[in-house]
Amino acid sequence: MTDDQTGREMPLAAPDFWGRIREHKVVQWALAYLGVALALAHGEDLVAHAFDWPEIVARILMSLLVLGFPLALTIAWYHGHRGAKRLTAGEATIIALLLLIGAGLLTLLVHAPENAPVKVTQAVLVKPAPAPLNSHAIAVLPFENMSADPGQNYFCDGIAEEIMDALVRLPGMQVIGRTSSFAFKGQNVDLRTIGEKLGAANLVQGSVRRDGNRVRIDVQLVRAADGVELWSQSFDRDLSDILKVQEDIAQAISQKLAGGVTGSGGGVAPAATASGTVVVHDSGNITNGPAYDKYLEGKALFDKGDIDNMESGIKALEEAVALDPNLAPAWAELAHAYGFQYLYNKNITFAQASARVAAARARALALDPKSVTALLVVPGNAEMTANWSAYDTLAHKVVAANPNNIAALTAYMNLLIESGRARVALPYAKQLYALDPLSSRAASFYGYMLYLTGQRAEGKALIDRALVLNPMDFIPRFLREGVELGEDTIPAAVMDARFLLQSGAYNDAERKFGAHVIALALAGDKKGLSSLIRQSLPLAHAGTLRTDWLDLDRWAMAAGDAKLAADAMMEESTRPENRFSLLWRWTPLFGPARATPVFKALIVAQKLPPYWRSHGWADVCAPAGSSDFSCH
Repeated sequence: MTDDQTGREMPLAAPDFWGRIREHKVVQWALAYLGVALALAHGEDLVAHAFDWPEIVARILMSLLVLGFPLALTIAWYHGHRGAKRLTAGEATIIALLLLIGAGLLTLLVHAPENAPVKVTQAVLVKPAPAPLNSHAIAVLPFENMSADPGQNYFCDGIAEEIMDALVRLPGMQVIGRTSSFAFKGQNVDLRTIGEKLGAANLVQGSVRRDGNRVRIDVQLVRAADGVELWSQSFDRDLSDILKVQEDIAQAISQKLAGGVTGSGGGVAPAATASGTVVVHDSGNITNGPAYDKYLEGKALFDKGDIDNMESGIKALEEAVALDPNLAPAWAELAHAYGFQYLYNKNITFAQASARVAAARARALALDPKSVTALLVVPGNAEMTANWSAYDTLAHKVVAANPNNIAALTAYMNLLIESGRARVALPYAKQLYALDPLSSRAASFYGYMLYLTGQRAEGKALIDRALVLNPMDFIPRFLREGVELGEDTIPAAVMDARFLLQSGAYNDAERKFGAHVIALALAGDKKGLSSLIRQSLPLAHAGTLRTDWLDLDRWAMAAGDAKLAADAMMEESTRPENRFSLLWRWTPLFGPARATPVFKALIVAQKLPPYWRSHGWADVCAPAGSSDFSCH
């Protein structure tokens, strides 16, 4: 700007400082940066809890975020608007101070003590406690395949699993579950780290070399704290003698641990018969090597969990029992597999599947009366709901005899959950989680028990952790969807519902119907949602829609229609094939539905009051005189 009289340059008027702040969009940049920083910090917290990252990772990230803030403001100043950028002395001073503050905070964070609170946000996640390694706990790691055929991996995994099963039967032995032990397969992880993550002082590792029917197994018992080998041995046997090998391995490990070789004292007492031999299977040794091979193959395929492999697994198990009708483990596993077959095989009805379960279960128990898998197989809810007391007595007896058996704990915990006794189920869920800390299902059920017993934040966080452990597991999705509906977080519930609808468990009609439910829920059309669900109940009764899979009772409660939710619950829970609807009725979400006459009629129809009177009442129900009850 020039003076009209002199033609000299005139000094610019000092602009308003806050005006220049607005002009340069500094505030917008600052808010955007803080939003991104908070999101990154939250994401790091979730991932760090899931994978137990060291604290230094969080410190580095937070340091970068703190230092980046003044840098972002500096960039905003010079790029927040178009036109020339001029730096005044005052502005330079402010920017320098911001950089000095950032550098100071960086220094403090880098040199902060380990226990310093450095995170911007913390998710409340429950993790396996970093307690001293348990001298009674042992983990069997996946065995290395030393055979020329990489297709023998299933056989190596199966041998490791069978050794787990042998060790579980030893008194006082706490064997870490397969899901957690096998989480380290193919990874080069330090033994101490593995022991800490699993809470196990002792590790079993080994290798398998197979040549036809000849098998060589090399096994080592290792102390996790320092990697010291406590025992090792090689076994060269025929496949038909493989069960005896597993017994010998269990015997040797038991004797070593009984001597307190872990260095912490109080070892595990060996389990032996009068003859000094650990009994693993009552059915005796294998008489047919190819049959045992097919058993391991079928079990491995079914455990993959997808539809194609599950069906292939059943076929392999059927081949195993055809080759050796006296192979008890194969019959027990076949009974377990048949219990799920009707869920994904549209050519098999629930009645047909139940008949197959009963036949396979009877054969397994005739060969091995102590088979935990066979004892606790229940297809759907029909058998259990007709015999609550008998099944409770059986499951409790099996758990008492096998206190560290994951299958037994799971079965008894499920019975307690479904009958509304979450407080009683909680310690069993906790024990299950301790035995299988990297299992998404163990984590999700423990979280669900915490939620039902009033520890809602911890419970929700643990269910979230379960989906970090295995994002594809549908059980945590089901559980979290119910929790989200109970918390009235419809968009979050919809995310899980959409994921579930894409699975192979749903037919086209169910997917279309589910999408309609989701659309109405997102639109906030509670009246339309109630109307749609009411129209679906006759379809469910006719078998066109499996409403238990669609969770229509929970969506009815989300619509605020307690009477409709109770009607849907009645339709879902009284169908013999339904598996999951029993889980939801005890949540806080269903409080209004539990006060309806329909819910009371449902409880009576399922014969729960006599069971409660003899074994203990549900957490939300209580007796009303000698012949009545009420729920809230």
